Amino acid sequence: MEPIQNILQTELVSGNTVGHFAGFGVAIFCTLLLAKITQWFFDIQLKKLTARSETVVDDVIAATLARPAQLIVLLLGAELSLQILVLPEWVSQFITNTTTVVVAMLAAFTASRLVDALYQTLVLPWVEKSDTRLDDQIVPIVMRACKVTIWVMAALITFSNLGYDIVSLLTGLGIGGLAVAMAAQDTLANVFGSVTIFADRPFQIGDLVEITGNKGVVEEVGLRTSRIRT
Repeated sequence: MEPIQNILQTELVSGNTVGHFAGFGVAIFCTLLLAKITQWFFDIQLKKLTARSETVVDDVIAATLARPAQLIVLLLGAELSLQILVLPEWVSQFITNTTTVVVAMLAAFTASRLVDALYQTLVLPWVEKSDTRLDDQIVPIVMRACKVTIWVMAALITFSNLGYDIVSLLTGLGIGGLAVAMAAQDTLANVFGSVTIFADRPFQIGDLVEITGNKGVVEEVGLRTSRIRT
C-alpha cells in the first residue's frame, strides 16, 4: 500500500497532489452519474407516476422541474468537486458565491416558469369559462405579483447567503423607496386610479369606451396602465 500512498501524495501543481486530482475526478464522475439518475427519474419514473393521476398539475410540475433539477445537481456537484482541490481562498470563495447566485436565480426562474405553466393549465381555462370579467383583470395582476415576489425572495436569500445583513439592506431600501416614491408621484397616482377602477368598475375588459374623443375596446386593465385598442 505504501507505493500507492506515495503516488497519491505526489505533488503536481500548486499544492495539489495526485490524490487531490483523483478525488476531483471521482467527484465529477459521481456528479455526472447523479445528474443522469435525476434525468432518468424525471423523464421515466416520475412520468409513470404522474400518468396514473387524473389531474394535470403533477404533469406540469414534473415537466417544469426536470431540467432545472438536473442543472442544480450539476452546479452543486461541480462546486463540491472543485472544493476538493487546493485553491486560493479568494478562488474558493468566488466559486461558492457564484454557485449560490446561479442556483438561486435558476430556482427563481424555475418557480416563475412554474407559475406561468400553472396559470396556462389551470387558471386560464377557469377564467375563460367564468361569466364575470373581473377575474380577467385581477388574475394577471396576481400572477405578476407572484413572480415579482419570487424574484425578490430569491434576491434576499442570495444576499443573506453571501453574508449581507438583510435587515440593514431592507432598511436602506425603505429609505431609498421613500425617495423613489417622492419622485414617482405620477406613477403612484396611476396605481391608485387603477385601484379605483377595480373598486368602482366603470368599465371592464371588452367594453367600448370613449376617452378624450377617442373610442376603443378595453384590452387590459393593470395597476399602472390600461390598454385600449382604438
